[in-house]
Amino acid sequence: MIDPWLAAARRGLMSLLDAHLDRRADRELEPLIRRITRISDRELRRSKLARLIQGSSPRLGFLVLRWLWESRDDDDPTAREMLLDLVTTRPLVDSLGYERTRRLYTFAQLEGPAEMGRLFLSTGTLAGPGRKRNHLAENEKMVSISLGQRKAYARGRDRFKLDRLLFDRNPAVIRNLLRNPRVVEADVIRVAAQRPTNPACLVEVYRSTRWISRYPIKKALSFNPYTPLDIVVAVMPHLLRQDLRDLSRSKVADEQVRLAASEMLGSRERTGRRGRNSPSGDVAGEEGGESAVSRGDGERGN
Repeated sequence: MIDPWLAAARRGLMSLLDAHLDRRADRELEPLIRRITRISDRELRRSKLARLIQGSSPRLGFLVLRWLWESRDDDDPTAREMLLDLVTTRPLVDSLGYERTRRLYTFAQLEGPAEMGRLFLSTGTLAGPGRKRNHLAENEKMVSISLGQRKAYARGRDRFKLDRLLFDRNPAVIRNLLRNPRVVEADVIRVAAQRPTNPACLVEVYRSTRWISRYPIKKALSFNPYTPLDIVVAVMPHLLRQDLRDLSRSKVADEQVRLAASEMLGSRERTGRRGRNSPSGDVAGEEGGESAVSRGDGERGN
């Protein structure tokens, strides 16, 4: 049995250490994270960030995430991209492990902001218990075609078949489709906006580094009630104010999504008011700080 005095002393010591970390975090975290932002390879950057959080104390790991989360509203597109990269593996537990994710979630619950805590929630779908996919055929437009054939067609050139595969509800087929150079942004928007659908197909869209950089894809995922909550929350900081406003009022969005959108909109508007006297305050804020990378301007091959 642990001596109550020792337990109290340990709690007091940990409280002092946490206070010391808080005082130094703002000054020392930024240059550390900025070094990671300079890494151009997205997968390497995500891996470095995950290792930083894994190798830190849970408290310091939480402060890293909170720094990124709060910086996303300060006209800092790199912070939004790093946060998106970190959770693209979905959910966070896949990147950081269950125990560390649990500790980080505890800090987020206690200290907020509330919407950040939703990053740690992994739900199968927000479409509600009445909207199950069990009764849905995997592809109502290619009912007699086997899974193996559909996966092969998804890698092919036949535009007629590709159009019908956009309605497929098997994530392996969608994965092949997303990698096909003949698929264009409008096709992926149709996949991301499809309802009813298999949430696993939306996860494939989210995991695609080729497509998740495009703003219309992020928007389609955010507004689809079948998109898992942690994905919606990860994508939401990239939305423009008007889209956040529309999402907060959506009649089909889950209550948690509407609440998160409303909270994020309020935070963005408070930040906008603080920066209104600066030359770039309103322009960058209304764009949500979207960089060329986030908009996908660097990809014109389609």
